[in-house]
Amino acid sequence: MRSLVLVSLFLTLDAVAQIGVGIYLPAGRRAQRLGTVPDSLALYSLKELDLEPRYALGIERWTERIARMEECPIDTALYQCEAEGVAVLRFTVERDGAITDAQVVKGGCTGLNRRIECAAMRSAPWEPGRIGYYKVRTRLQVKVRL
Repeated sequence: MRSLVLVSLFLTLDAVAQIGVGIYLPAGRRAQRLGTVPDSLALYSLKELDLEPRYALGIERWTERIARMEECPIDTALYQCEAEGVAVLRFTVERDGAITDAQVVKGGCTGLNRRIECAAMRSAPWEPGRIGYYKVRTRLQVKVRL
């Protein structure tokens, strides 16, 4: 008799969890509704994540590699630029770790900006951010010293 009651209770909770009605579990920094999955196309900020995206060798090594820009061709407009200072690069880390939508939002000139964006897009993949156990798209902004 007790086992029948326990089995029916577990089945009821499982059905409620699949529908996602009213059961919240703490998942890191925020409570997430049980049975829901983060939107795969949404862009999340660092504040919303449980685990931030990261580059395997560290962000400093990644920005040094971007500043060298060895993978990208030299643009003719680059010769008119002064390659000194800091550029702010904004990009998206996709769920598979690829870098997309890279754009320089501050610093540099046109030829230099295009080369920095090219180097970022061709860089090695990152480990994506996570909410709970789910990989999510994340928007980041970093400074690149030139």
